[in-house]
Amino acid sequence: MSLISYACLIISFPVIAKTNTSLVSPKKGVICDQYICVNNKGVSKSLTAQYLGTQKANKVFSQGDFDHSAFTFSNGVFCDTNTKRCHVDRYFDNGHRRALLHKDLKCKAPLIEPNLRRNLGKWST
Repeated sequence: MSLISYACLIISFPVIAKTNTSLVSPKKGVICDQYICVNNKGVSKSLTAQYLGTQKANKVFSQGDFDHSAFTFSNGVFCDTNTKRCHVDRYFDNGHRRALLHKDLKCKAPLIEPNLRRNLGKWST
């Protein structure tokens, strides 16, 4: 490893640590971030407990009643299982929601596209 590459790697550690927002798919049909696990029906307490621990699941589900079908991953990607769409964010851009595009997936969440298409079946972006 060259000196420049090593220096860049060392400098990037704090940034990587602050943006630990990757998505993982522990099994087919399940996607998790660091707080929640979801399937094609939405946020699942049992899946969150199974893959992230009972404590995290209890914390998420103790915050009152919420719509389990609409959620935002820790990387900012908003998904709605009723409409079967994901968005870069849940806010409107010029009066319209901006759908998550293939190029956005590569930049913002490299693991979400293959997981949504492969693991959630017909639920595509």
